[in-house]
Parts: sequence; structure tokens; C-alpha cells
Amino acid sequence: MPLQVSIEVTRRCPLECQHCYNNLPMGDQDARNREMTKEEHFRMLDELVEMGCFWLLYTGGEIFARKDFLEIYTYAKQKGFLITLFTNGTLINERIADYLVEWPPFAIEITLYGRTKETYEQLTQIPGELISNVTGKSIHGSIVHRAPWLSGLHRKKWLRWICTFPRRPVSTAGWRSAMW
Repeated sequence: MPLQVSIEVTRRCPLECQHCYNNLPMGDQDARNREMTKEEHFRMLDELVEMGCFWLLYTGGEIFARKDFLEIYTYAKQKGFLITLFTNGTLINERIADYLVEWPPFAIEITLYGRTKETYEQLTQIPGELISNVTGKSIHGSIVHRAPWLSGLHRKKWLRWICTFPRRPVSTAGWRSAMW
């Protein structure tokens, strides 16, 4: 009997991280067609409840790439699962954050891929300061929780930052050694 299950809801992601195997383009129709439907997720969750599972980890790609993810998540919450969400945070907007405050998961883990804009861009292959979207302020050596829509999650201890801060910009070939 599985007590804990990890569910990869999509392989699509807005980032193009060099180290990731789950970063298909957001508009990839083939990837979308290979995803389970919302109804298939509901049936799977029903079966997991019957088997005695009580802990879920939702991961991807980027979980919020699915327009119906909150419906799947809510169904799982209503079934009584303890839920952890893995996300890069780039698609969390005020509506999603407010919803998660109303329907809190056990934890949300947001991965940040750099302490500097240069390192972040080099690893994610996305220009701009996406870090600012998550934190409300660029990260320069420390994490700040200034985004109003994240502050409620952080205060309630539902948000955990999973930080990967290379000390210097790295080549994609050497990203592992620079991070650790």
C-alpha cells in the first residue's frame, strides 16, 4: 500500500533550465496530449484513497502550466490528502496565491536557481529577472519575502524556499559543481 505518491502533472515549463529533463515548451501540443486528463486524475485520486495513500507530492515540469491544476489540487484536498507542491513560482499570480491561502497545502517548495540575475538567466535560459516575480525583489545574497501574495503563505509556514545559489555564474556543463 503506497502511503506517499509523487505525481508529475506535466512536462511543460516556462523555463528552459539546462539541468532539467522536464522543460518542454509551454505550447507543446504533443506534451499536452500525453498528460492525463482532469477526470483521469480524479479517478487516480479516488483509487489512491482506497489504497490508503494520504500524502501527495505534485511536481512537473511546472504544475501551474496546467490551466486545470487548481481543480485537480482541490479535488485532492477534498479527499483529505496532505499535499506538497513543487514549483518554480514563475506562474504563481495573485489569484493562485489567494487560492492557496484559502486551500493551504502542507508545503510549497519554490526553487530559485541563482543569487544573481546572470546566474539565474544562465541556468534557466530565460532573460529578465524572473526571481523578482517570485520574491518581489531581486535576490542578492539573501531571500526576501516582499511579494504581498507570498507573504500570507510564508507567515503560515506553507512556503519553503529551496535555494540553489551558485557562488558565481556557471557554464551549463559545470552547474552541479558550482552549486554544491
